[in-house]
Amino acid sequence: QLFTIGVSKLNHDGSLVLEDGLEVAAYTNSDIMTYARLFTGFKRVPQRGNVEHAWGNYGSKIDPMTINPKYHDKYPKHSLDGGFLGDGYPLCSDLPQRAFLKKGARYEFVGYEYSGDVSLKLGAAQGSGLFNALKEFALTITLNADISCAGKECKLEKVDVVQVGKGFYEYITPTCVNLFVGNLVMTARAWTPTSTRWHTCFDPSTPAAGFSCCKGCTDTPHRFFVRNKWTCQDAKH
Repeated sequence: QLFTIGVSKLNHDGSLVLEDGLEVAAYTNSDIMTYARLFTGFKRVPQRGNVEHAWGNYGSKIDPMTINPKYHDKYPKHSLDGGFLGDGYPLCSDLPQRAFLKKGARYEFVGYEYSGDVSLKLGAAQGSGLFNALKEFALTITLNADISCAGKECKLEKVDVVQVGKGFYEYITPTCVNLFVGNLVMTARAWTPTSTRWHTCFDPSTPAAGFSCCKGCTDTPHRFFVRNKWTCQDAKH
């Protein structure tokens, strides 16, 4: 059910690909298993009230499923042409700094109401080039030239949803790939520095490589760091 390409490879003219007079299989069981791993980690969203609620019914059967990265298979997956899925896309680490201000950046209009987190709020008085590019509301806007950052924009590496006046836009991040084995740094969470269970790998060259401190960041070492004679700069393995 995963494939609708037929069981034999075809040439561009629709004729069969032959090797030593025999048909060439379009895919194998290994291919089926690889592509099945793409669909791991999906879960249903909550049901809609007064629409589909029924006893013993779990999750919405109307809305698209979401994916939980924790349960998604993260290993490389080979493609049918002998390469790997994602070949040909740029590396996420190669995307330009503040790509949301670069030529080709795409924004999709969300509406005049939005209840989620907003990365950036723009007004006419801020002298923002991004505000000027998005102030004429349209379903989709693609920047036709690079824009210089202004104010809070200069402090951000990435954005998700931007408020422009009374409207909201979602920035569509360019499709990119991460190397499975790259220039990774393994960091230890402060409360269990000796347990590899809590170690996390980050690629320092990507925008999402660093930490976010909910209560503010500090250069003062945690007591676990002091006990292991670590500093905030060398607390890595």
